[in-house]
Amino acid sequence: MATQARTAWLNNIPYTFDKATGEWLWRPSPVTFEDEFLGNTLDLVYRWETVETLLNTAPALVDDASNGVAQITLNVDNDTEKGVLYMNDNLQFALDKGVIWQARVNFPVLPTSTTEMVLGLAAAENAFDTITTSCWFKLAGSGVVVVETDDTATNNDDKATGKTLLNTDWAILRIDTTTLADVKFYIDGVRVASSTTFDMSSATGAAGKVQPYFGAYQTDASVGTMYIDSVR
Repeated sequence: MATQARTAWLNNIPYTFDKATGEWLWRPSPVTFEDEFLGNTLDLVYRWETVETLLNTAPALVDDASNGVAQITLNVDNDTEKGVLYMNDNLQFALDKGVIWQARVNFPVLPTSTTEMVLGLAAAENAFDTITTSCWFKLAGSGVVVVETDDTATNNDDKATGKTLLNTDWAILRIDTTTLADVKFYIDGVRVASSTTFDMSSATGAAGKVQPYFGAYQTDASVGTMYIDSVR
């Protein structure tokens, strides 16, 4: 939660942000979505859907978590597991309208071995590498964070951010698609992977329709847990 907030301007639009973490707290927009994951259960009727493949614990809210937290947890079982929180392929967000995605997340159990965790924006649910359009952060086998984009024409995989998360870290992740020819990624208010131009110019019209997407996958006895405090 913010302790000190400031107001600034971007593209002639004001926004309020947490001075310490860079978290955007408020920004006026014709269309907004936000979930703080508060309440008794995860809203699987009006907001979210889940994929649950051989998980011991389904994606759900964390009991008594301060300020509300959703979780995706992989088991230590030696099998192929997948957990996803998404909007059931109801692709209501258009990248060519300048979507800005942000989430506050923690990985209390960091990914090991074959575990991959992705979070950001994606087209219809599928195996991570085969989703047609995506822009997201990824952790694979460790706390090292990379970023990726794919717009069906240009594919940028595993671009280094220089950031390695600990299991105690809460990180503010943000993706800015205001300029599709130069999509930008931020961690805790600092731009990352700035030496790469993430060109998603082909993600227009139907090809650029996406949804918020949080996913975890493993193919052996790997583990990993993702906590999501908020997404907007």
